[in-house]
Amino acid sequence: MDKILSQEEVDSLLEGIEKGEVSTEEKKEEKREDIIVYDFRGEDTPSEVKLPGIIRINERFIMTLRSSLLNILRKDIDITLEKIRSMNFSDFSKYIPLPSSLNIFKINPLGGSGLLVLEGNLTFIFIDIFFGGRGISHVKLEGRSFTPIEMKVIKKISKVMLENYESAWSEIYNVHLEYTGSEMDPQFVSIASPKERIIVSEFTIYVEGTNGNLFICFPHSILDPIMDKLKMRKAEAPTDNNCRKVLEEILKDIELDLVCILGNNTLSANELINLKIGDTIPINTKVKFPLIITVEGIPKFKGFPGSLNGRKAIKIAELL
Repeated sequence: MDKILSQEEVDSLLEGIEKGEVSTEEKKEEKREDIIVYDFRGEDTPSEVKLPGIIRINERFIMTLRSSLLNILRKDIDITLEKIRSMNFSDFSKYIPLPSSLNIFKINPLGGSGLLVLEGNLTFIFIDIFFGGRGISHVKLEGRSFTPIEMKVIKKISKVMLENYESAWSEIYNVHLEYTGSEMDPQFVSIASPKERIIVSEFTIYVEGTNGNLFICFPHSILDPIMDKLKMRKAEAPTDNNCRKVLEEILKDIELDLVCILGNNTLSANELINLKIGDTIPINTKVKFPLIITVEGIPKFKGFPGSLNGRKAIKIAELL
């Protein structure tokens, strides 16, 4: 059993400590490891982005792009937003399906560049329709590159998409998207460092029963100056009346084909082959009867032909 100090010994020990005759062990301060600030944007795994501003931009982009592609391609178009993710640029480069058209654009005045990626299958669908096809691509994608003519078509469609995306941003912040070039190999595209986080919006575009993917991405860092705007939720929830007004404004800009049908007739193959300059083909329309006017192939009006200011014209006589 340990020896218990007497009161006299305790007093002597305390006196020695006070006079410095007895040394004591200094209390060691507990070492605290430095606190490391965790940056969620530095994660290596992809994560979902839920910024209300980015979601609204993409929703508006879908509405306007559908109308623009309808005007260009004259085909039924549907577009859906699949996901919005944050990931490393190197991971996205590996995720891009090959071949694809990688279209680079500058983002002013935020600085930096973005990427508009058209999946190979979608690209060749657009090209086929643009040259009069039905939008069915029979091209073998592996190892396939784009011809100079195809590149011009891709550039035109990419610029239309960027114009719509720029317009979709106007509700949040005025940006100008400038097309700067196109590549097919991701290793020649550098809008961010390999480990830098980028925001990727993935869309699926459906055209006449076929579909392909569209990606729009840009560095997360360029959003820092306007992050407060992107985090804000829309103050006023959209009502049916508001949605109707927005749709009406979009529909007013759609170009429609207006066709006046003078008449028709049926010829045999032999009669068609033997037609020559100067021949007259009778039609089944009488002069005193009004002509049918169609809008996108649908009969909408009846009218009488004439002229106005030196140009052929037709006067609307009846609504169908």
